Amino acid sequence: MNFPRSTRSAMPHPPHATAFAVSGIPIPTGILPEVEIFIGQIPLAEYETPGSKNFAETVLPHLKNKANTILLANHGAVACDKDLLHAYFHLETLDMYCKILLLSKQVGNINRLPGQKVKELLDIKSSLGIEDPRHECETEQCILAGSDDFMKGFSSTPIPQHTAGPDGHGRGLGIEGEPSQKDEPQPIPESFLEVPAMVAGRVLPDSGKPGSSSVTAQRRAQEDEIERVVQLVTDQIMSAS
Repeated sequence: MNFPRSTRSAMPHPPHATAFAVSGIPIPTGILPEVEIFIGQIPLAEYETPGSKNFAETVLPHLKNKANTILLANHGAVACDKDLLHAYFHLETLDMYCKILLLSKQVGNINRLPGQKVKELLDIKSSLGIEDPRHECETEQCILAGSDDFMKGFSSTPIPQHTAGPDGHGRGLGIEGEPSQKDEPQPIPESFLEVPAMVAGRVLPDSGKPGSSSVTAQRRAQEDEIERVVQLVTDQIMSAS
C-alpha cells in the first residue's frame, strides 16, 4: 500500500502491546494456543532513537533468533512474515493478546498451561513449518522462560494478617490487636479543631472548626473584591488628574 507520508507517520503502534514495551516487562507465554503457535515468545528490543540506523539494528538479533513479532522498548511493536497481510495479523493478534492479559489480571487470575501442553502446541507449530527456538527446549523452565515478571502480582500464599479466599488471594484482616473499623466513619483528629484559618497572617474568627475552609474562601474572596474596587477607584483618580 502507498499511503501519503502524513498518513504513514500518524499510524499508531498497538496500544496494549506498547504498554508492555514501555514498562519493559516481557509478555508471558503459555497462555493462549494461537499465540504460542503463530507468534511464540515476543522479545523486547533495546531502545534507540527512531529513524536511525541503530534503531533498525536493534531487531536484528531477534530476527536471527526466528522471532516474527518484536516489542520496541519505549516505542511500540513490529512484525514480519512472508507478506504484509500475515505481518499485520501478527500485530493484531499481539495487541488482542496483551489486552486479554491486562483484563485477566484485573479480573484476578491468569491460568497458564503446563509446560508439557505448551510442548504439544510447539509440535503443532513445527508441523505447520513454523520455526520456534523453544523446539530445542527440554525443561518447562526453558519453554516458559521470560514469562515471570508479569505474573508476580499473583500469589496463593497469604501474608501474615491475611487469609486466602476461594480464589487463593489474600484478604486483609485489619491491624493486629486493634478492633475492626469496618463501616465506621472516618475519625476527625482532635488537633484539627485547634488549627484556625488564616488570611494574610490574620486569624479569621470562628475558623478553628471543621468546615472552616469554606469560611476562609469567602473571606478571601471578599478581601480580593475590596482590593479590586480600591485599585479601580485609584486608577480613575490618577487618570483624571
